[in-house]
Amino acid sequence: MEVVSILSDGPAAKSGIRKGDLIVAINDQEITSVDHIHRFLGEWPVGNSVKITIIRRLERLEKM
Repeated sequence: MEVVSILSDGPAAKSGIRKGDLIVAINDQEITSVDHIHRFLGEWPVGNSVKITIIRRLERLEKM
């Protein structure tokens, strides 16, 4: 799923995620839809870290 916007002071920006990045996994679970992201984040305890795997250009990166 492509990141289309980032809050400048939000947790995604602070972790280094950028507009245009492609989210391909959360905690090593493949992401297949935006609904999958919403379900995961809705069930994840607030304040706990997650590992986000992204594709940026030709590079695969992991962000916490």
